[in-house]
Amino acid sequence: ALEPEFTSLHERLDALVKLNEAAMFRADSRAARLSARLSYEFAFGLGLLLVLGAALSWGLGWTLAKPLREVAERLRGVSQRKGYLRLGPQKLAELDAVAREFNLLMERLEEFDKLNVQRLLYEKAKTEAIIESLEDGVVLIDPDGRLAYINEIAAIILGLEPKEALGEPFDDLSSNHPHYLRVRAVLRSLIKAPQPQAQRLEIELRERGREHSYILRFVPLHHPEGGSLGMMLILQDVTFVRDQHRAR
Repeated sequence: ALEPEFTSLHERLDALVKLNEAAMFRADSRAARLSARLSYEFAFGLGLLLVLGAALSWGLGWTLAKPLREVAERLRGVSQRKGYLRLGPQKLAELDAVAREFNLLMERLEEFDKLNVQRLLYEKAKTEAIIESLEDGVVLIDPDGRLAYINEIAAIILGLEPKEALGEPFDDLSSNHPHYLRVRAVLRSLIKAPQPQAQRLEIELRERGREHSYILRFVPLHHPEGGSLGMMLILQDVTFVRDQHRAR
């Protein structure tokens, strides 16, 4: 009488085990699917974060690089004497602070440059006034042999027109004036010397129907750190002194 009940119980237990196994299998399958879905979602989220991070990095880099390139261009313009340009407002507070300091620096450099230019112009005007007040002829020749300056006395003596002669090679001026040709010949002989030094020569130039005596001084100009700055030619009229000596 117990055997049928035992068989029935055994069958129920087997059914229960199978039901449990089926439930565990379904749970494991759902867990696997959930795990795969989470893996895909994580991978997608990570990829999205990487893309966003790259985009943000590129945007931040571009935001930083643009004003820095602008600063570099402004500095390059200053070095090339293109003016003292300013930077506009920047989006980032740090870069805006840099832009303000840069603009302040440009203002100071511009003021300093103006002061230097004004001082140079003043010194140039003062020097020209002093030279023009001299009774001697003064000619300045730059290192390339071009006429850089000539005062009125020298222009009259050599028969030159300053506006036409300035900037032209002194050795090849379009002038046939005998005084210029004579002085040019003397300079050529002095320049051909092995080591040209400051020299003093006396030459005779005919003016207003009579001979005039001039002391011709040839003075090479040198930079304190080496190198030539050109030469200075001084024409000093000593006719009166020579006449006094002859009278004695």
